[in-house]
Amino acid sequence: MSYASGQTIAAADYNSFVSTFNAVWGTGSGNSGYGQSNTLSTVAANATVSATEWSTMISRLNSALTHQAGAGSGITAPVTGNVITAISTLSQKITDSSTNRLNFNSTRGTPATSNYDATWTSASPTTFQQARTITFASADQARYFFNAGGQIGIALSVPAGGSDNNKELDWTTLTGTNVGTLNIRHADNGRTGTGGTLTANTSIGFYQLTSTDQQALSIASTTAAYTLNTIQVLVKCNVASNTTGGATVITVTINNTDGSTDDNSVGAGTLDQINMTMRAAVVITPPETTNLSASWGTVTPAASVN
Repeated sequence: MSYASGQTIAAADYNSFVSTFNAVWGTGSGNSGYGQSNTLSTVAANATVSATEWSTMISRLNSALTHQAGAGSGITAPVTGNVITAISTLSQKITDSSTNRLNFNSTRGTPATSNYDATWTSASPTTFQQARTITFASADQARYFFNAGGQIGIALSVPAGGSDNNKELDWTTLTGTNVGTLNIRHADNGRTGTGGTLTANTSIGFYQLTSTDQQALSIASTTAAYTLNTIQVLVKCNVASNTTGGATVITVTINNTDGSTDDNSVGAGTLDQINMTMRAAVVITPPETTNLSASWGTVTPAASVN
């Protein structure tokens, strides 16, 4: 590229910047693309690049960099009527916006929580299955959501007042404390909870999903009387492989297994059978909209199985 201090600024140089940046800012493909509609326009060969066009590029670049890292390029936009000289840091800043496209400055939008409750009543051993679907309006909008830092959470709990024996109290710990919320991001997942006997595969994120269930985590109680009680969380999507995108539906299945005896050793033989409310809420946390517009549209949760 001929773009350098002291040289003529060629249309080809400007257009190369536009191409690199628009792949991040616009539709892009795979894990590149925020879906912003105000992409940059190229200029004709041998045309003069105006101060307005340079200023617009720097403004868009500043928005992208601020989204990614909390600060813009530090470049002062040229003013109409002045001689425009090559900006030594511009090429690197354009490269940075592409390299760091999946970063965001620790800020997401406001979470929206949809609670889905169901009653689990049974003597052990038994399994109670919950499944949640999260649907995007299009495959591109799903990409924009995750590329820009959005995450999908499944928050497990036993609502207040739902536990009235030792086994149910242990399920309260297993759901709300040990699992908490399982958050799915573009390339990984993780629980907010702590404790329990955990087997986790945190490397599964949106782009690692397939149409076959994959286990994100399995966790067992550490309470001596209830170590056979487990939660397994499985994730999949509606395409065979989502490596480059294409999915519009994410399905999360929660298998709660009450494998421990109903005879409570602490309670003088009193049966502690399950009769409680189980909650598997969907928490949709979109990307921030200070620097980006909400190109990902409406994300729709649902309970497909309780």
